[in-house]
Amino acid sequence: MANFANIANQLEGAINTQLTLARTTQGVWEWYNALQKVMSSNRFVGTPVVYGPVTVGDTDYANIETAAASRLVFGILVDNSNAAEAVWVTVADLTAANATPGTDLFNIAVWVPSATMQMVVFADGLSFTTALSWYAGTGTAAGLEGGTGITGTNPTGILVYTE
Repeated sequence: MANFANIANQLEGAINTQLTLARTTQGVWEWYNALQKVMSSNRFVGTPVVYGPVTVGDTDYANIETAAASRLVFGILVDNSNAAEAVWVTVADLTAANATPGTDLFNIAVWVPSATMQMVVFADGLSFTTALSWYAGTGTAAGLEGGTGITGTNPTGILVYTE
């Protein structure tokens, strides 16, 4: 089984000290609790990994993991400190060199209104078999489809998965 206890302190520390408390809501802790419940079940194997919190770039996809190995993504948290612009954060099952914003198919898309956080938990995990990369684009349909980078502050993201 995936041992959530291995990453619990890291996630708690990130939530308590590395995210902006003004945007941290009870929903962040409910996200944490849901991740713990899902990942601690006897249904999953693998080593839990916390990637982030790091800035999600908006000029091109950035690599999270590049090795061709099976991994399950269980959660994503995005903190959008940009007060003027909503963002889309997309995650692709491709290396950054092979993923083009607005062109290549992505596996996860999270819309985050300005000056808020959004959290998503995938109860069965989403399978990625090639790589993991992510990108932040404008919060408009045209920006998402055109791969348009945001004009203000880039969001901060956390990705939780097993490998």
